[in-house]
Amino acid sequence: MVRITPRSTDEVSTTGWWWQPAEGWNWVTPGGVQPRQAAPAGYPAPGLNQNSLVGRFNAFSSFEVMQNQRCLQVGTFGTFDLRINDPQDWDNFGAWNIDVKVYRNQVLDGGFEGQRGQSISSPWLTEGASSKVIATAPSGSHSGSRFAIISNGGQGWNALVQPIPVRPNTEYEVIGFFKFHPNSRVNTAFFGVRLPGVWPPKESHFGSDSSGLYQRINVRFKSADNTSVTLFAGFWGVNSPEFMQIDDIIVLSA
Repeated sequence: MVRITPRSTDEVSTTGWWWQPAEGWNWVTPGGVQPRQAAPAGYPAPGLNQNSLVGRFNAFSSFEVMQNQRCLQVGTFGTFDLRINDPQDWDNFGAWNIDVKVYRNQVLDGGFEGQRGQSISSPWLTEGASSKVIATAPSGSHSGSRFAIISNGGQGWNALVQPIPVRPNTEYEVIGFFKFHPNSRVNTAFFGVRLPGVWPPKESHFGSDSSGLYQRINVRFKSADNTSVTLFAGFWGVNSPEFMQIDDIIVLSA
């Protein structure tokens, strides 16, 4: 995961003359010209704002950095290119200071793409007696082609769990995507981490909605003096057949 954070007030001159007054087109911040103007053909990133800071990773489409301040999960390796969206950058003057942070996802196989059968396998563990399976259906996943399904036909607890390493006294955010049937009665789902010797867990409580789409659930926690915590996602049964789909679980240091 990569997060790119420019210093938004830094300015670059697009004319090369330091004495030019700032007029919004010749002195620009990483956001580019104001008001915005879509770059025509011939620019490094046509369609994006002229003279803005743009990024490109391998063959993926270019993007405006100031419009994408979230973490980006790219799932492969390669070269990240950052530049001003100006076809004549040879006469630019000044600099934008940019912080680039690379995060290691603490979760193994959070997208379940490494699961080769229908049964849940390492590094994931299960809790509860009802079925937990891996489904292979790109149309049903949040991304990729696989996702996990937790079933619950009674009133007990069923979950997926994974012990994950953490650095002591560090703030983290755990993020996951969950989906229910539109007519699901589940309102007792939980997602978060268990810290050794601490109760209750650091968790988010959620349930189904009528959209039938994936919900993004996130939980922030501090690791205290621990070097390992247990990630979990599950729900309590409502005495009728129910299921919950899970995909793209990540844990990032804040």
